[in-house]
Amino acid sequence: MGGALLTPLPPAPEPEDPSSISSGPWRGRGWLGFGLAASVPLGGASPAAGSVVAAAGEISLGWRLNRWLALHTALSSYAHDSARRNVVVDGGDTVEEVAFGRVTAFDLVTARFYLPVLRRIDPWAEAGMGVGIRRAPFAAERQAVGLARLGLGVDFWLAPSFTLGVMTAYRLAIIGKTVGHGLRAGVDLGIHW
Repeated sequence: MGGALLTPLPPAPEPEDPSSISSGPWRGRGWLGFGLAASVPLGGASPAAGSVVAAAGEISLGWRLNRWLALHTALSSYAHDSARRNVVVDGGDTVEEVAFGRVTAFDLVTARFYLPVLRRIDPWAEAGMGVGIRRAPFAAERQAVGLARLGLGVDFWLAPSFTLGVMTAYRLAIIGKTVGHGLRAGVDLGIHW
């Protein structure tokens, strides 16, 4: 019993050169993003041109091919336009009713180009195209939407698997023979692996 307490520890390992220790890449390859942005109409012809400033929620899934290039797809939804009409209610009173048209957008493929910099900041530019569905105010039928986007942003790495980004994007919408223009600006939380 007494001899076990007096056994010496084994010798310490040889020290390693700190420059030879690989810490692995900071950036993950794949990501899942959750975004919230303001969608602002800039003009164009109705119905492709939006008429309301609205919040837009977005979820995206992407893969970073290398240090400079990534591909991603996204799904978003936002109020696109509004309409008013007068409705006669019980008692004979006339009230004004407001309804919003919505666009659900599916960005099929977007290429994101990174400007590699040191530390934990990732500036990027992107270009993409997609399709969507518009439901007009007070309408039951749906309309097909063609979409394109050009964007700029910066991702800030909070940890090896989390980013917080700010972005702005020009959005082009085509409905029938009309073209509309919009701007989206917001934030995005990315989960990386």
